[in-house]
Amino acid sequence: MSVSNFKFKRGFKSKAESTSDKFRRILGLKPYSPLPARQLAEHLCIEIIPPSKISGMTIGLLQIVNKSKEWSAITIQLINKKLLMIIITETQN
Repeated sequence: MSVSNFKFKRGFKSKAESTSDKFRRILGLKPYSPLPARQLAEHLCIEIIPPSKISGMTIGLLQIVNKSKEWSAITIQLINKKLLMIIITETQN
């Protein structure tokens, strides 16, 4: 399924807006302020790391990953649904 054909569940936008409003209040931000991803991750105790910190990442693979326009981040979860980390491309740092 391409991204252009993807359909969100009914109520997704409202729930996303409500959740972001809640976190803006918690972080002491104005309701119309951008929600800084790193600040939110820190508040939620989520580690953000670049691909270069992944064990076994070769220089060649790292160059491919960082030049890719196909992704900017990936979220990794444990089996128990606890968020472990977010890996971002070096260009996002």
